[in-house]
Amino acid sequence: MTGTDPEFEMRDDEELMQSAFMLISSESSIDTENLQILIVDDSGMSRNHIRRVLGAMDIETIREADKLINQHYFDLVISDYNMPEMNGQELVDYIRTQSGPPGLPILMVTSESNENRLAAVQKSGVSAICDKPFTTETIQSLPQQILLDL
Repeated sequence: MTGTDPEFEMRDDEELMQSAFMLISSESSIDTENLQILIVDDSGMSRNHIRRVLGAMDIETIREADKLINQHYFDLVISDYNMPEMNGQELVDYIRTQSGPPGLPILMVTSESNENRLAAVQKSGVSAICDKPFTTETIQSLPQQILLDL
């Protein structure tokens, strides 16, 4: 029996259909099938690698661009820190202060080693920071953790 089966049974029973109930599940996972993820990285190889790894999670729609945040809905942004036109810090600041949803989760994937820069990004409100190079398991688990914490 699944967790929703009792709900359907209650709806079919006239004595129970008006009863209030709460479904509590110990299962902690996100339905990744319809996630909208924006990947912002100036390296095509990095974008393709992240796309391949996330594809293994059944995430179907992944867009690549750094100016789509106000034009489309996204569940998560995955961004590099070191980029030529707008770095990751500037992107986080833009999302938090000027774009549509200021609470949009952001995963920063970076090889940046300057602790002051990383601390500034974290203070700006990045959801998580992942070091490059990253393992497949890490880049697959972090979006799940970030979205579960919302």
